[in-house]
Amino acid sequence: MPLRRRTSQRQAIAGALDRAEGPLAPQEMLQSARQAAPRLGIATVYRTIRNMLGEGTLAVVRIPGEVPRYELRRQDHRHYFRCRRCRGVFALQGCPGNFNAIVPRGFSLEDHELVLYGACRRCRTGRQKPARRKTANASASLAPRVRLTGTGRRAVPPVARKDQRL
Repeated sequence: MPLRRRTSQRQAIAGALDRAEGPLAPQEMLQSARQAAPRLGIATVYRTIRNMLGEGTLAVVRIPGEVPRYELRRQDHRHYFRCRRCRGVFALQGCPGNFNAIVPRGFSLEDHELVLYGACRRCRTGRQKPARRKTANASASLAPRVRLTGTGRRAVPPVARKDQRL
């Protein structure tokens, strides 16, 4: 594997990961790293993520319903707390213990992931603004796009019509 240059942008990204309280999404990484490298772009963040994953220095953290997040690889496994208000993800210290005690008889436990949900300290004390929520109905974005014809009738693209064979 070829050696990667330690550019100021890559160092800024590594510094952002090192300072973080938990795993970061690419956009969070970009925002934090821009403090040290103002001209940093999202393409460089993704390229650095790909390179660091290939080198084994970065770990992927998957939170259900979220974009993948990343953190510097550590020896121990970690669990996470997800704030429902600001959407931050924070690393927890330690592991609750023996999950084998709750595994059904005859099953073999191979691994586990644990994500706790609630409000972080900043959100509980009111020092953090809540994350903006999407107000549009999610299914509305999946509806076929239509346009009005000169007669006022809707023209639906052929691929959106289920009653017509193409």
